Amino acid sequence: MVLWVNGTHATVRQRFTLAHELGHVRCGHDTGILVDTFETLSGRSTDSREVQANAFAAELLAPKAGVEEFVTSEPTLDDVVRLAARFGISTIAALFRLNSSGLTGRYPALKQEIDDGLHGEVWDRLAPTAPDDVINAIDREALPRISPALEGSALAAMIRGRISIGAAAAAAGCTAEHLASGAAAIGV
Repeated sequence: MVLWVNGTHATVRQRFTLAHELGHVRCGHDTGILVDTFETLSGRSTDSREVQANAFAAELLAPKAGVEEFVTSEPTLDDVVRLAARFGISTIAALFRLNSSGLTGRYPALKQEIDDGLHGEVWDRLAPTAPDDVINAIDREALPRISPALEGSALAAMIRGRISIGAAAAAAGCTAEHLASGAAAIGV
């Protein structure tokens, strides 16, 4: 299995992407699933495998028991930001987690505050610390264009323009259209 994570994305997005993809593996989903899109990772997909992978990621990153322990009353936007910081997830993911756990009756109002960008002001005011983990420790400027594990592969040769997309697809055992679609989805 090869997992591509965009190193230019926010660490909270990278963390969720990794947890989501681990969810696919843990849930035994078909390994032929296409590259996930923003819609699948943001919960806009109705594909049951994507919904299940998102649920797995949410529970892995912000376990319901931990969220319940953290929230002792109706949460404010400050509480949503603190929860997001505590579990290393985005503000909107923290709000979704509160809502899916039945811990807020103010979902529409809090979502509107986030949509209006007020959470950014709260992050600045509270200045919560980020989780101390490997993802936050990565120097984004030092990231390689492709994974060292792919060095010498047909995909690496295609990215560098040394072979055609058709040749890379043949080496990967898929169609050129399928490889082109996947490559476009990750910005290659």
